[in-house]
Amino acid sequence: MAVSDPKRLSEGALNQAQWALVNELASLLEHAQMNVEQLRDDATHLDKWPLTADTRAMLRQIAATVEAPDVGLGWHEILDRGPGGAMSRVTGSVITVDRKSGPVLFIKARDRTGRQIKKRLGPEADWPIKKRETALREFRVDLGRTPDGPKEEITLADAARAWLRYVEHEKNRARSTVRDYTSAVNGSMLPHFGKDTPVASTDTEAVDESRRALLGRVSRRTAQKIPVLLTGLLGYAKRRRWILENPAELAEKVSVTNTGEFNILEPEQVQAVSRAAGSDMLRALFVVGAFTGLRCPGELRALRWSSVDFQNRILHVVKNYVLGQEGVTKGKRVRSVPLSDQALVALDGLSRRDHFTGPHDLVFCTDTGEHLSGDSIRDGFYAALRAPGSSICASTRPPTKENPKGVLRKDPIVAYDLRHTFGTLAVRTAPLADVQAWMGHQEVSTKMRYVHYVPRLDAAAKLTAAFGGYQAGTELSASHLPEAA
Repeated sequence: MAVSDPKRLSEGALNQAQWALVNELASLLEHAQMNVEQLRDDATHLDKWPLTADTRAMLRQIAATVEAPDVGLGWHEILDRGPGGAMSRVTGSVITVDRKSGPVLFIKARDRTGRQIKKRLGPEADWPIKKRETALREFRVDLGRTPDGPKEEITLADAARAWLRYVEHEKNRARSTVRDYTSAVNGSMLPHFGKDTPVASTDTEAVDESRRALLGRVSRRTAQKIPVLLTGLLGYAKRRRWILENPAELAEKVSVTNTGEFNILEPEQVQAVSRAAGSDMLRALFVVGAFTGLRCPGELRALRWSSVDFQNRILHVVKNYVLGQEGVTKGKRVRSVPLSDQALVALDGLSRRDHFTGPHDLVFCTDTGEHLSGDSIRDGFYAALRAPGSSICASTRPPTKENPKGVLRKDPIVAYDLRHTFGTLAVRTAPLADVQAWMGHQEVSTKMRYVHYVPRLDAAAKLTAAFGGYQAGTELSASHLPEAA
């Protein structure tokens, strides 16, 4: 591919800001299978997308500027070349070559000069998908060490935009994660350091100063998170050779103590909240959330009737609904949860409604069959908590005649505590490994939060024997005895 007018490309149509915008649109355009010829010859293609008039004009100008004899040329290939036809970034892929001894994997890539490079990985059987992706990513990083411009020209804002694109597209982080990162960068990081500050001028003292400033105006958890993100951003800049060292690595870290405490509801409290809900939909949702452990609200909002197996009493957790879009679950894999009588009855009741009971319909939906909003679920939950019939749930101990208000919680119950309720109740009777699988926990540390809720009756008896056996005068008072079945 050649560029017909490099001067126009660099000075007019393709300034730095425009290239950054087009790179963000590249995935969208590539997904639509649009190539430069389609864009040049058929303006209606572009009008189908929710783009501003300026963006459409800019893209058409690029299409007119770039000569593309290959009608199959993709947008990523166009964008990989900058002014004068030079490569603006490293590209590459893993290919398979059939040899007499069997299939062999190679990395085929181009560096920033457009030079093609080939590297042998080894027999295909020795390279699982994850290992291939890691090798390709590391190889591309090594080829891309040369900065896009002089170090003094690369600002912190430039580095942040490049890092966020890397996190989203190469690391494939969830949309909600990218949104949180972007919010932290634009809301705290760039305002403090200055978006036009050269990334090479950031030092450890400046990072420490930002930590002290954060501790004075945000929660300790947020003050911990932002320096971690800054470490990742500057680490990316170091790999790109924009800086020689990562100053955030030597900065002092903010520690946060996680006690592992959370609120739970007992089964009768779940039912009380359900009865106080404002609609049949929410009544069923609260019961299903508490007795299946689906993430609230995301996984509950994405649940469809095709995932409810009444005959085998299994609920398949397939999707999550975040930021207006269905995607994979947080654990990035499908899981199944047994349907208890309580959850089964709640779902059976909803299945008898007049509309939206087909396999592809949402279980919990609006009157028009659309996804419920997260706010409507949370607002309904808090309203049910405040209702007279479930006021017990606002206290750590129920109201009594002597203490009409009970003992109020310092940390309010939230809708996500329905999931904690399932985990806590489940470990009382099921093995911890089963509960981990039902809840979709990937990390051992996550499931361990429920360990201290596992009954210890047998352990208590063994310790009693080890400490000398039963001691007279240690009988429980009536209020501490377990209730009769």
